[in-house]
Amino acid sequence: MTIQTDAQDLLRSCYVQHDCRVPGFMLADTMYLDKLAACTAIVRASKTRERWAVKACNGIVRYQGNGISCGTWTDADEAAKDRSDEKTEASIRAALAQLYWADWQDHIVLELQGDPRGAMVQLHSRAEHPHGMARIYA
Repeated sequence: MTIQTDAQDLLRSCYVQHDCRVPGFMLADTMYLDKLAACTAIVRASKTRERWAVKACNGIVRYQGNGISCGTWTDADEAAKDRSDEKTEASIRAALAQLYWADWQDHIVLELQGDPRGAMVQLHSRAEHPHGMARIYA
């Protein structure tokens, strides 16, 4: 899937979650493109975090002079990953503020994962649901 398709799915999930009585998300909101841009930012940040997590697990392939390649992970790589994680977390938080306004933390729990086998970004609703906690994965 493309980032745009994933962003549309994420926005659709946010609207569905709103129907489950999550306050703070205006269903009659006419700023669809702004909300889609926020979802696109979340998906892009999620994909970036996923790429770095895969690199951290597998190492970065570096070719040696004798034609042999080796996957290694250095302290500089870890520092670059940490900087990227800080930037992506900030962009996710800014996008959530655009989606759910400044009080988004009253309604949504943001969970960031580091294992590339699962969803890198999970959004949990704080609202009560008959079938457990509503989740959105990006």
